[in-house]
Amino acid sequence: MRAVTGLPPAVAPGEVVILGATTPLGLALAARLVAGGSRAVGLIRDPRDRRPVEAAGAEAALFVPDRGAEALEAELAAVARGADALVLAAGTGTGPGSLGRASATRSPAALFAAAGLRAGVRRCVMVSSLRPPDGADRETGDAYLRAKLDAEEHLRGCGLEVTILRPGRLTDAPATGRVRLAPAGPDAPPGDTSRADAAATVCALLAEPRSAGLTLELRPVAAGHGSGIARAVTACVTRRDRSPGHDEEGAHGGHGR
Repeated sequence: MRAVTGLPPAVAPGEVVILGATTPLGLALAARLVAGGSRAVGLIRDPRDRRPVEAAGAEAALFVPDRGAEALEAELAAVARGADALVLAAGTGTGPGSLGRASATRSPAALFAAAGLRAGVRRCVMVSSLRPPDGADRETGDAYLRAKLDAEEHLRGCGLEVTILRPGRLTDAPATGRVRLAPAGPDAPPGDTSRADAAATVCALLAEPRSAGLTLELRPVAAGHGSGIARAVTACVTRRDRSPGHDEEGAHGGHGR
């Protein structure tokens, strides 16, 4: 099992299914969940990905990607049955988040969400983005961000209790245990965040069901600034709950802005 250092164990739901488990963030998240006593299940499409997922402490669930959307949804639902939450750690249609041929007609986010609902799962956290991947040209970067925003929009209306987290560039820097979370806005600075802190933030959001309906930006933090991760999540929930016009349906129905 991969060691998790620099942060206290996370308290999250008992079983979490991760799409994008083979990404660096997905592996960091799996290790963090397991360190906190959760069961992490990583979806893989290639048997060669089993080793890194299991090294992170997660269970690897192999699916057959090159099949129709309905068959794949049923297969993913079988994996998700009995789980407490889903995490979409990738899924713009290519790379580790791709669901193969089925993605031509339905996005990975739509398929994953439908499978979760079919399995009786209600909770979901999506890791979106404030910026395109490093090295992407403008056209590719714009397409990447459009796919992320389309996935966000679908998840908000699909019936799951969804929290969306938008980090900037993710790095391999050590965990600090301190983050700055803010409601989504037009002028967010897309700075750097360590994957360890991003993974810990996902765990904290999973552990706080009242965060459903929120879209939060994970913003850069100067040394010595920011808040403890659990405290930052609680502050965002409290701020939303005290805002004018807030209602329970908006808070928990997965239709946040």
